[in-house]
Amino acid sequence: MVRLVMLCRIVVYGLFQNPNNAKTAFLRHSWNRIDFVAIVAYWIDFALLMTGQEIIDDIGRRLLVFKMLSALILLRLLNLTDGSKVILNSLKKAAPLLVNVLFFVLFFFVIFA
Repeated sequence: MVRLVMLCRIVVYGLFQNPNNAKTAFLRHSWNRIDFVAIVAYWIDFALLMTGQEIIDDIGRRLLVFKMLSALILLRLLNLTDGSKVILNSLKKAAPLLVNVLFFVLFFFVIFA
């Protein structure tokens, strides 16, 4: 469904430029860029799965990068309410302090392990 909506928006607004209004082009909006990256990653993952290239037999691990990128589309849910914006902004401001606490805890884990 999201792929169909993205395709319709690209047709209507244009991918990079819109002759009527340059600000309404599809890739001018940041959420549309995230959707575009997520959907392209999904199709790359799907192509790798269909060709059997997703699993690397030598190393025994899977290429999960494209699956993780296709999960970016869930970030659009954070844009639904104002409360989630407040929470994300507060976490963004508290991130340096949380990193300091994380290093402090890891220091004690390394010493007492």
